[in-house]
Amino acid sequence: QIGDLRAVEPLIGKLADSDSGVRDAAYDALEKLGALTTELKIKRYLADLADSDSGVRQTAAEALGEIGPAAKEAIPALIKALEDDHNYVREVAAGALGQIGPVTPEVVSALIEALEDGNSGVRAVAAKALGQIGPAAKEAIPALIKVLKKGSGYFIRADAAEALGEIGPAIPKVLPALIKALEDDDFVLRETAYQVLVKIAGSTKDIPLLLKLLKINDSGVRAAAAQALGQIGPAAKEAIPALIKALENDDSGVYAEALVKIKPVTGAGLLSQVIELLGHQDEKISSWAVKAVASIVSANEGALSEDDWEKIVSRNKIESLIYIFKEYSELIDSQIFWLNSVKRLTEKVQREINTYPEEEQEGFGKQICNSINSYVSYTSADSDIQILVAEYGQIESLLDITHDNLPLCLDSLKNIGKTIANFESLRKALPLNNPLTRIIRMLGESKDKVGGYQDVTKKIIASGGFKLFLATVTDIAKRRRRGASQEVMGMLEVLRTYTNLGSWKESDWRKFTQDIEEYYSHGFKVITYQLFNYFIEHQHDEVELNQLKA
Repeated sequence: QIGDLRAVEPLIGKLADSDSGVRDAAYDALEKLGALTTELKIKRYLADLADSDSGVRQTAAEALGEIGPAAKEAIPALIKALEDDHNYVREVAAGALGQIGPVTPEVVSALIEALEDGNSGVRAVAAKALGQIGPAAKEAIPALIKVLKKGSGYFIRADAAEALGEIGPAIPKVLPALIKALEDDDFVLRETAYQVLVKIAGSTKDIPLLLKLLKINDSGVRAAAAQALGQIGPAAKEAIPALIKALENDDSGVYAEALVKIKPVTGAGLLSQVIELLGHQDEKISSWAVKAVASIVSANEGALSEDDWEKIVSRNKIESLIYIFKEYSELIDSQIFWLNSVKRLTEKVQREINTYPEEEQEGFGKQICNSINSYVSYTSADSDIQILVAEYGQIESLLDITHDNLPLCLDSLKNIGKTIANFESLRKALPLNNPLTRIIRMLGESKDKVGGYQDVTKKIIASGGFKLFLATVTDIAKRRRRGASQEVMGMLEVLRTYTNLGSWKESDWRKFTQDIEEYYSHGFKVITYQLFNYFIEHQHDEVELNQLKA
């Protein structure tokens, strides 16, 4: 009767039947009865391994591998299956032995023999199986190294490299064999060896060997060594000089990661090398260098000379200086006058950033720092410390007036090729945030933006009349104060109508500035295009002008 549990015993006996069809039926029936245990599955698959059909044998070996360590009683049969006439059966049997694990010493020996199989697929799976077994397969290392060096077949050498990595780097011959593979012509092997080396070379005893690798004339080898040193972390601090040296020849990414993982150090002997990295184009490296310098300074108080500080300031971006001066302000030598000046600017920039809501501080911080860096790069390209400090002083004076409008002002000045110093008279005449900012932005922003007159400004500069023009702007600022920006906009509108503005001579500029003076002297208080042009046409007709003013 269906579902009668009395059928279980007879069905179990049929799992070993010589007919695969009977075994299948018994297996299915036991499963439906809920009586199919792992032990019974193994019994059935062991019978299948002896079947005359290679497909049945292959499926059985695969199923036993999926059961895993619980199928240890199948190991002898699977070892025997490594001698099967059919390649796929041998291949799957090798894989199953790796999945079940090193239950008996015979497993590793059998898989080592399989490394010599005539089929490349079997050899590859045997190598992988040895890797799955792990450290217990250490007796396979010589055979795997042999495959690594001379093996043939689809990716077999790469599989051997992976297996060596899984078995363990503690075995003396493993690491050198993998390092040698990094120089091989086989791209897949090189990549695999690279990944395995990075994974396993992670102890301090490997450092001397890895340091030697950093000097090898192969970028892949150097990269692998750097990544492995990074994994070791702070204990690999002796590698820092070599990693810095390697930066001279290779892409910086992997070295940046390694330096970051090793973390800043405190050896004063490294200071000069680290300072050289402060202005590195890779942000990770320059950021690491900032922290490293700060760490060295903190651990070696008084170790920095004025020359050292000159290098730090000249090679650092403003955000890095903010960090150094904020975190290590007690180490600033107050006798270095110009250093205090730079520190003062960093403090003011940080205060300005802090005026923003917390969630906006990062965004504005990047904006103001990027503008300062870009402006300083433009005005102090040669990194002369005196010029640089002077520019920082100018930036501080403009920041005191324009506050969070500083980025817009600096960008505008750079757009027209002018400096803060060029606007000193205007700043003194108009030390007010809004009107001063608006005037500088007018002059430097493109006409695509509302109120942008960069096109006019560049023509003024091309004519050689910028100094006279700016003197007129300054006079307007003195006269109009908060209303100055509106007046300057009106004057720029007038100048935009002169198509020959770029070729004006000094005499043209003197006449224009004189006309402006006449315009104001006649009692006109606001410059607009229409009013000014009407005035020019009738400036000698007092009656007409009086009527206009009325």
